[in-house]
Amino acid sequence: MLSIRSSNQGRKKRCARASVYARGAASNWTRRVVKWIMAESPSIAIFIEGSPQLPPPLLKELYGITGRSTVELSSAVIAGRNVYAAELFGNDHVEVAPRLEKTAAFCERNGLSFRVEEEYEGETSRIDAAAMRGILEASD
Repeated sequence: MLSIRSSNQGRKKRCARASVYARGAASNWTRRVVKWIMAESPSIAIFIEGSPQLPPPLLKELYGITGRSTVELSSAVIAGRNVYAAELFGNDHVEVAPRLEKTAAFCERNGLSFRVEEEYEGETSRIDAAAMRGILEASD
């Protein structure tokens, strides 16, 4: 069983503490979640791969999810930049986590190839959508 507790300390900075209680050895997933929570400012970004020219209805739907303008989204997709990126475990985590999930679901539903990248402690690595969802669920 996994139990995660986070607490705010200090006036200027949010400090996350994780206490993990697991029977037996901790799994790789458990270690990843603990590493995420302990990171100073972890973030997740979603990129649409292949630089497709998205039609206006898809851009409009993506705008509704991310809040970025259709022009900005179109240029990000064509240039290979992220369509949505968010810091986790901050004050706006409750708002950004569903947007990450909805952006991934949008790509899956429309058959768009996409990648998810996590960044923490200055390192960026690629993860799959299931790992992203696991991280977001663990933070609730």
